[in-house]
Amino acid sequence: MTAINRRKFLIWGLTGTAAFLSTRCANSLTFGNPLTAFSSTDRLPTHHFSQSGLLELSLQARQQPVPLGNQTAALLTYNGQVPGPILEAKTGDTVRIDFENQLAQTSNLHFHGLHIPPTGNADNVFLAVPSGATQRYEFVVPGQHPGGLFWYHPHHHGVVAEQVFGGLAGPLIIRGQVDEIPEVRAAE
Repeated sequence: MTAINRRKFLIWGLTGTAAFLSTRCANSLTFGNPLTAFSSTDRLPTHHFSQSGLLELSLQARQQPVPLGNQTAALLTYNGQVPGPILEAKTGDTVRIDFENQLAQTSNLHFHGLHIPPTGNADNVFLAVPSGATQRYEFVVPGQHPGGLFWYHPHHHGVVAEQVFGGLAGPLIIRGQVDEIPEVRAAE
């Protein structure tokens, strides 16, 4: 397996995304909102919000056929979606994810950029979830955590690049103090 560094990963990922989106937009007869380049058969990720201080969901990693334009690709998905579901929590919320690994290889979850403990069942990249097994991830988003857009992805040593490039990644939005500023709230 060829070694890949972070810079190559970002360049390849951004290049691939730009190429995909530019071909979709170029084939569209509309200009303006780039999402109009996607047909009604394309699926946008589901959006999970925290309720009453708890963001709780099941997240299943599996390989499955995913339609990409007029073709189908065998991709690695979270809950059948690429990218994975959008997760949204607030500072002080508890996040509880029941992760089920239906891949042929060991996997796990990493919450990239969050200021949470790298031990136990919060953001421990040393947890190994074998094929067919489940793991509950649970943590509290610290009260002073900065709001922002973060992401989750697998981080099991030796298969990170393969699983992320295969499609396993999803956005994680943390709403913080900046989201309470009236002008910011009005811009949503």
